[in-house]
Order: sequence, then C-alpha cells, then structure tokens
Amino acid sequence: MTIEITDEQVTDALVEVRQLLTPDGTWMQDGYAGDGSDYTCVPTSIMATCWCLDGAMLRVTQCDRKSTDNPWRATLLARMTAAVAAWLHPADGSRAAAVIHDWNDAAGRTQEQVLASLDALIAKRRAVHV
Repeated sequence: MTIEITDEQVTDALVEVRQLLTPDGTWMQDGYAGDGSDYTCVPTSIMATCWCLDGAMLRVTQCDRKSTDNPWRATLLARMTAAVAAWLHPADGSRAAAVIHDWNDAAGRTQEQVLASLDALIAKRRAVHV
C-alpha cells in the first residue's frame, strides 16, 4: 500500500510545528516534551506544554517513530523529519532524527533560532511549490 503525502501537506504540518513552538516557553532542549514544571513527558501528552523541534513534530502528527497504528501519520512524520534534517544538515540525511536532536540541543541554541530556521524552510518549500 502506497501512502500519498503531498509536499503541501508536509509544509502545512511544518507550519503547525512552527505555531506550536511560537509562544514564549514552548520550546525546550534535552527532551522531547515537558510539562512546564521541569518534568519530561511524551510529546502527545495533554500535560505537554513545551517541546523540542522533534517533539513538536511528534505532537503535530500525533505519532511516534515506532508506531505502525496509522501509516499515514507515520509517513507524514518521516517526510517532515527528512525535510527538516536535510535543511539543517544536508550532508547527513542518513541519521535524520539524530541531526534534528543534535541541532536542537546544541549549546547556545535559542527558540528564536529554531523559529527562524522553520520560517526559512517553510518559505523555501512554499516558493518551490507555488
């Protein structure tokens, strides 16, 4: 069975990730998601109030990397992960999720840098698919 995910659907999901990470305090490092009181939680938890970049993608797709329950969501997550990793580090697509984690958790990384990177990726994807 082939799962059809359009480039536009991937871009729309990245916009949702950007929106999720926009309010102050909704981005984090050193964990997929947090509950706002120094506890980590799964990204899809109703308790989650902040996410790393990868955790935000997991939240938006309501999926995890090992899930086979919803092939469409899993495929969307895989396409988003590949797009973000290729944007952040074009030469290292073979370890896409690790590239995202390493970039997100780099010392000195800021929420503003994460949002700016997402903005640039989204703008590039929209320019190509107009």
